Amino acid sequence: MSNLITKLTYVEDAVSKLCESVKLNIGSTEVKLLDSLGLISFNDVEAPYDYPPFDRSVVDGFAVRAEDTYGASPTSPIELKLVGAVGIGEIPEIEISSGEAVEVATGSPIPKGANAVVMKEDVEVRDGRVVIYSRVPALANIARRGEDLRAGEVILRRGEVITPFHISALATYGISKVKVFRKVKVAVIPTGSEVVDIEEDLGPGKVRDSTSYLVASYLRRFRFLEVERVCNPVPDDVKLIREVIEDALSSYDIVLTTGGTSVGKKDLVPKAVLSIEGAKLVFRGVAIRPGRPVSAAVVNGKPVIMLSGLPVAAYSALKQVFIPFIKYLLSIRDELIPKVVGKLVRRVPNAVGYNSLVRVRAVRRGSEYLIEPIRLKGSGSLRTLLEGNAVLIINHDLEGYEAGEYVVTDLIKYVLG
Repeated sequence: MSNLITKLTYVEDAVSKLCESVKLNIGSTEVKLLDSLGLISFNDVEAPYDYPPFDRSVVDGFAVRAEDTYGASPTSPIELKLVGAVGIGEIPEIEISSGEAVEVATGSPIPKGANAVVMKEDVEVRDGRVVIYSRVPALANIARRGEDLRAGEVILRRGEVITPFHISALATYGISKVKVFRKVKVAVIPTGSEVVDIEEDLGPGKVRDSTSYLVASYLRRFRFLEVERVCNPVPDDVKLIREVIEDALSSYDIVLTTGGTSVGKKDLVPKAVLSIEGAKLVFRGVAIRPGRPVSAAVVNGKPVIMLSGLPVAAYSALKQVFIPFIKYLLSIRDELIPKVVGKLVRRVPNAVGYNSLVRVRAVRRGSEYLIEPIRLKGSGSLRTLLEGNAVLIINHDLEGYEAGEYVVTDLIKYVLG
């Protein structure tokens, strides 16, 4: 096989080919409710009954007939007879009539005959009478039965990333376990004879491995992935590279390699992968900048994705190829990366034919964000990712964006949750 990348594949075609070629069965597992945070729902979950299950007060106050309060004001209060109280968790046995009020707490069921609640702050209680200083409309301060969730309504959809809000809704119904996609096991393998691990001494011409650490740590942000950097850098030797990849394929769903995938004499990873029995090339090189050498093969249905050894190039390929593939694999419905829309402060050109990843800084100015491109310093420059807080991807059919245009950027620095 030639190492030459003769024809680059567009991003959308690369992702499509990968999705079509991979034959992975990512099944389901059942986990405890709190353990489901950040995982992907395997099926739809419906509300088993209306919530709230009854009309209830949302404030501490007095249940009344709204029409009995009409005309009440600080200078002309209206008095109602206090005929009882309903506590939280109690079934109201009182039915109020015109001119009467019942004391309720936040969460108390509304007694029959009442259609509003006056807040405690707006009344005085005197000798068994409730003095009301403010009128309330019908349904004021009442949460109606089913107002939040209706029986049969889908509260968690297949493919949704489970959030604290899903967990709260599920807990409301006493659902203690959730069916989710099992975590996808991802092996990260660094390569390169010039690369040493972070704990090793640097010799002449050597560099420490940072790219596989970037790849593994970036992917660990997603709780539905189980990511391991499985070895120290593997030397440029086809047999050694093949053996490590074969071993990883026996235990992991996906293998990611870093380094050795360009067109140099020592870029041996594609050759090593394709020497594995049953391996088939999916694509060799993608029209992205940076990250062009990214390639992929499938070995007995499992993907081996070969990333550049340069950190920014590897990150670019993760964002544009790997993440869309994972979304397909797990039927993920949600955006996985927060986005910011802002106005470009200067023109950003693009080489037509490439999806370009531009490192930018999104800065809040008044009511909008300004997007400031960072001067590029090459695929290996970590400084551009340290200085920036977002990235702008320019599609291959565009010549770029002009200053003043509004663009959509992906945040790269954010707090999960």
